[in-house]
Amino acid sequence: MSNNGLVSDLSGRGPDATKTSCGLTRLVNSLEGAERTSLENAITKIKEDRGLGRAKVYSSSWLAGVLRKNGYNISASTITRHIKGGCNCE
Repeated sequence: MSNNGLVSDLSGRGPDATKTSCGLTRLVNSLEGAERTSLENAITKIKEDRGLGRAKVYSSSWLAGVLRKNGYNISASTITRHIKGGCNCE
């Protein structure tokens, strides 16, 4: 059995081959007006909050809780991955 197909398949994809927006970006893009602006501001606050542990005022967990409370099913890990640039959309 030749592995040429496997080698080609594993090495032939470019960085944009599976580029899709993460759940947070899809949510932001689905909102309009004040809701979208508020969510974008909350994301910025999380990025700028330099507190550690309990000293952190704005966190991915906080935002996920607020979003779930308002009917948007998104996890803190999805938000964290987006904020740290670990998702495909950044």
